[in-house]
Amino acid sequence: MNQQYSFISHSASARRAEFIFREMVPYLKDKSVLDVGSRLGVMLYAAHAFTPANPIIGVEMNADLCKIQETAIKHFNMEDRIKVVNANVLEVPDLVSSSDVVVLNNVFEFFMPEADQVALWQFLRRTIKKGAILVTVPSLEDSLKSLKTGIVISEWVKQRYVTDPLAYSFVMDHEELSEVCCYEVL
Repeated sequence: MNQQYSFISHSASARRAEFIFREMVPYLKDKSVLDVGSRLGVMLYAAHAFTPANPIIGVEMNADLCKIQETAIKHFNMEDRIKVVNANVLEVPDLVSSSDVVVLNNVFEFFMPEADQVALWQFLRRTIKKGAILVTVPSLEDSLKSLKTGIVISEWVKQRYVTDPLAYSFVMDHEELSEVCCYEVL
């Protein structure tokens, strides 16, 4: 007897992932991408499809989700540039500090207590290198507003905006894309 299951993920839609790597951070030759909380791997697959970034690394705490990603990566022959690490991001500071682009898509709000969120944001603030690009959903302002992190956003990052008029008009027509924020670490 087959049972039906509902699988809920806070992973990004294909549209959002494509938009990020085509419009927000499109020039990734000789750059690395780190997806924190890679869940089903949508950001990893999009980075592989739409950019020459290498390496593309997903850090995911859930071993079952890592297996799903690894199966898809192998099936679609993406092992050349994608790697999945089954770990808490706090355990891999070298990956964080060496990444050129760090993707934080609905990462902490749904999955950890407030004290852990504070510790994680403080870790990211200390660890992400100057010049790196942060792609976040929701905005840093929304993510940090109710947390006592001591982080002054304006001293950490500068927001980057979509400058292509066609891409901008596309964002205005799709609410899920307007939630994506991009920052450069100062």
